[in-house]
Amino acid sequence: MSKIRETDVQEWLAFLLKGRREQVLLDLGRLDIILKEDGIEYVIEVKKGTKFLHAIGQIVGYTTFLEKDKKNIQRVRIIALFDWKGMSSDRLRQCFDTCEKMNVHCWLLDEEFLKFMYLLERSHAEAGTDIRPQSYFMEQYMAERIKEQNRLEFHNSLKRGEILEPIF
Repeated sequence: MSKIRETDVQEWLAFLLKGRREQVLLDLGRLDIILKEDGIEYVIEVKKGTKFLHAIGQIVGYTTFLEKDKKNIQRVRIIALFDWKGMSSDRLRQCFDTCEKMNVHCWLLDEEFLKFMYLLERSHAEAGTDIRPQSYFMEQYMAERIKEQNRLEFHNSLKRGEILEPIF
């Protein structure tokens, strides 16, 4: 199996969310993905799980810069982390806690599933059979994130010796 790169994940996620990829922001760098839907701008930074602090810093910096330009737009900050499964539960908790403090949403991506969905949807798009609205994948990813958070909480409760009902 070949190693999955950050640019691969950016391409797959941008395609599935129907967002623009790598919008240049002058001297600050580039947004990985930006998506506008129903008056809300979703700004997404993709990073390897162990680089979550870099992702948080970038997304906060980029959106702060954007707010100077367009003040009346509601923005949602998202970091999309791949290759995170080797991280300890303490490190994942640190990531979620930091994101919460910085008003950043954290998505833990399953890069193999993402690649599968990308290839499937790309084949539909090339055949002219892509009829799903832009919001479809955003809804699917939000549902997956909730399931992941529930699995993480269940896993952490087991480590603490608590018994919780699995809700995923």
